[in-house]
Amino acid sequence: MNDIQAQQFANEITDSVYYKKLQSELRAKKNKAAKLNQTDPSHDQAVAEQTANIDGPNNKKKFKKPPSFNPEHFKDKLLLNSTELKKTLDTDKPKQELREKKLLEKLKYNGHEIMRHLSHQINFSARQDEFKEMYRYNMQQAQSHNLFTSRFAKFKVGVVGHILAALGIPIAELKKLKQTALNELFNDNIAEMTELIYNMELAETLHGRSRKARGKLKLFSKLQQQLISQMNNVGRVGYWSKRKLYETKIEQCKKIKQEFVDEHQHLNYMLTFIDQTQGAA
Repeated sequence: MNDIQAQQFANEITDSVYYKKLQSELRAKKNKAAKLNQTDPSHDQAVAEQTANIDGPNNKKKFKKPPSFNPEHFKDKLLLNSTELKKTLDTDKPKQELREKKLLEKLKYNGHEIMRHLSHQINFSARQDEFKEMYRYNMQQAQSHNLFTSRFAKFKVGVVGHILAALGIPIAELKKLKQTALNELFNDNIAEMTELIYNMELAETLHGRSRKARGKLKLFSKLQQQLISQMNNVGRVGYWSKRKLYETKIEQCKKIKQEFVDEHQHLNYMLTFIDQTQGAA
């Protein structure tokens, strides 16, 4: 009898308007929580536990508080990508332009500030030895057979000479530097011409007048003309006359002959040594 009364009482509860309204509200909350599942999963879990097993008349509604720790709250929301960086730089750009404008206004009528920020100290006195070496080198280049090289080197000689004079170098020392440079160039020219004639005579001795030898001799003749032109620019016009060239050729031919004689004697000595070694064996 009690079971029948309890069943009737349960049916009256489920058929009541208030129960149906409460059931519809809880289902609406459940659907809303399902939509917000991606943003706040902890809230969805709490609502699901509150609305679980609600259809039964004998089940009690259970409410559980959401967890106090929410990992989404502590999530790093700073985006370090190129877009965000560009936006940050764009926002700082007006400030940078304002600082530059203030600096320009500050330097506009202040010569000391301009010198402090933009000046570059030039100390020619500390580079005196370097300028002397530059003067000597360009003095030698000014005697080149190449017209453009010679003129440009003369221009640099004039500029460096003025700098040395402004540093207090006396004219006598500049003349001494010039004479030293020309003497070195004169000695180098003689050494190069001697070596060139040696190579010409050796090539003609070994290869004769073959096609390969003619190409080398043509190149050597061109270099010889350049050395003659350089010697004339030094101030020794006519030094490499035909007589001087022939004398140099004779000296180099004697040198080549002596080298062949020495090589012949060396080969004879090696041959004799080999014969004695084989005879003793």
